[in-house]
Amino acid sequence: MKQIVNEFGEANFYKKLAIVADLATILGVSIATFVAGPFLSEVTGLGFSASEFAVAVFFYFIFFIIFVGILSVFWSAIQEIISKNYGNATGYFFLAFFFLAMYSSFVPGIKNFAGDIFGNRYMLPKPAQLVVSSLLAEKMENSEGGYLIKGKVSFKKDVEISDYVIALYGADSKTGVYVLHAFNNSQMFEINGNGDFNIPSVAKDFRLDDSYVVVFRELDSKRGAGSDFPNYLTVIPNIELGEAGAFVQAFKPKG
Repeated sequence: MKQIVNEFGEANFYKKLAIVADLATILGVSIATFVAGPFLSEVTGLGFSASEFAVAVFFYFIFFIIFVGILSVFWSAIQEIISKNYGNATGYFFLAFFFLAMYSSFVPGIKNFAGDIFGNRYMLPKPAQLVVSSLLAEKMENSEGGYLIKGKVSFKKDVEISDYVIALYGADSKTGVYVLHAFNNSQMFEINGNGDFNIPSVAKDFRLDDSYVVVFRELDSKRGAGSDFPNYLTVIPNIELGEAGAFVQAFKPKG
């Protein structure tokens, strides 16, 4: 064992990377799939699929290798400082921070894109119904004679709030079907980092007495056949909202 450790310490970066890759593949796929995997249905609420999990492990492994490469640049900078080659160290630090910024900017988007393409639950933000704890809303009259809906969504821990948006459905006074409220050609509204949201310009004749506030993942938008989300619904909740994992709550304003 001591000899193995010594050989690892003396190996060049690419050899170390190959060893880490082998270990990550063995430990990541074998142990996680056959031991940790079955517990995912309880821990995450997403259920377990061996094929989806294997694809997720593959992509996360690639992200891990890239991150290790960035750390190696940092390590090279530290070695240059130890050798008092401060000019080279500055160059390495510049490259390291540049690659780290690129990594932070692009990896989340790539992960979501790949997850969407492969329909992989483990690479996408969790459905809203799994991460929203509560929702409060109130109506306020605006200067145009309509309403502004203000409220706050409380999320569970470790949730990227920017992945989620909010929408408002109201029953049409003539047909009774539920339609999405729109403002400036958008039917979804931002939730800020504190969970606060505003739904502007709700008309007086909008049926707030028979309406629903719904939280979606933003990536679920543009799947409603001409609208941001499923529209013209005969009943809420329904199958489409359930398949999207949307959080649905009847509008019970405080104001």
